Amino acid sequence: MKNTQINNLLKKIGILFLFLFSNYIIAQGTTCINAEVLCTPNAAFPAQTSAADLGPLPSCGTNGQAPGFPVSSTLASTPNPAFYTLQVVESGDLFLFINTSPAKDVDFAIWGPFASPDVIANCSGNNFPPGAPIDCDYSTDPSEQIDVPGVLAGQTYILMIANYSGEATDVTLSPNNDHGINTATLGGPLGFDVIQPDSYSVLDSPANMIISPAITDPNISSVNFSGTGITDATNGVFDPSVAGVGIHTVTVTGTSYACSVVRTIDINVHNLLVADNDTLGTALVPLASGASDVPAGSVLTGDTLNGVQVTPANTDVNPVTTGNILIDADGNVTILANTPTGSYPVIYAICESGANPVNCTIATVTVEVVGELVANIDDFTGTPLTIGDPSPSVIADDTLDGAAVVIGTNPGQV
Repeated sequence: MKNTQINNLLKKIGILFLFLFSNYIIAQGTTCINAEVLCTPNAAFPAQTSAADLGPLPSCGTNGQAPGFPVSSTLASTPNPAFYTLQVVESGDLFLFINTSPAKDVDFAIWGPFASPDVIANCSGNNFPPGAPIDCDYSTDPSEQIDVPGVLAGQTYILMIANYSGEATDVTLSPNNDHGINTATLGGPLGFDVIQPDSYSVLDSPANMIISPAITDPNISSVNFSGTGITDATNGVFDPSVAGVGIHTVTVTGTSYACSVVRTIDINVHNLLVADNDTLGTALVPLASGASDVPAGSVLTGDTLNGVQVTPANTDVNPVTTGNILIDADGNVTILANTPTGSYPVIYAICESGANPVNCTIATVTVEVVGELVANIDDFTGTPLTIGDPSPSVIADDTLDGAAVVIGTNPGQV
């Protein structure tokens, strides 16, 4: 507790600031299990004046020192109590001033940390949480000071403020920056997350955005969706065709455990690009290679953009420039000269051209090839043979894929 004139002046300035700029007014629970959620370390609310005295508390207190420094053996009474749940959503310190206006005698106690925001479990069905508070003060001073350093995200604390005077007064809470500025962030215990695919095509059907916990969770309420493509703000229906191609930010606002929660999600809507797997030639009727390159067809046949056949004007194919099968940027397939007989699968990528070149997909084209077999006409009349002499080979000048033929049963032989 601060006793110097400077610190009292700072407190008064803090009170004035909060009343001028804070419109955050919270309700109060008069027992532990009815604790209200405190959503911010900056809060203003009227003190209780008619709640029942819940009796004494065990020894605790800080008097501005580290938690646990005793200032009294017991708090003999707790008249006009109000209980609050403090859920930490970002780690820091709970160094808070409690001030009153007009100045009245109030006391406080704080328990924790608890792993769950469930006040029924944390209070164990009693007026107070079990055990001694980790910090409290019950002097006659009209202002108090909460000192709980190093609180962690996910932890819950229960705060009681008792209006010992019983007279009407307004209570304000504000960070005590005398101890540092690493004030913890408070909020709804659960909050909620938006679970949503980050990509749609313009041909996808409208879909409900999913909230976790679900909107039906009793601790989630007043959920509203806004942004381009939202056609139902209550149920969160997103229509890709309404949003159009691009990246759209959807904002979801709601209430979780009485605290306002805002979430945003970016949704990418793209044109629907479909590339079919293609086969050029068949095993029974393959395409013949030759002494020079041979055109084989196009991979674009059957590929569509938003259901319409693609063209070289609205798509680009990543060229394939190595191997026996070549593909150019317009999707034209070429069989390289003297390609041997075989089945040639080639993976290719096709991308939307223009404003969205990252919209790509892949497919496979399989080219069935038969090598070029050339049998030249042989004329041995200029070289008469004697009966019994061997004749020259009729395949001496024949070629397969540009190379001399070889008789046999292995691949590449005839």
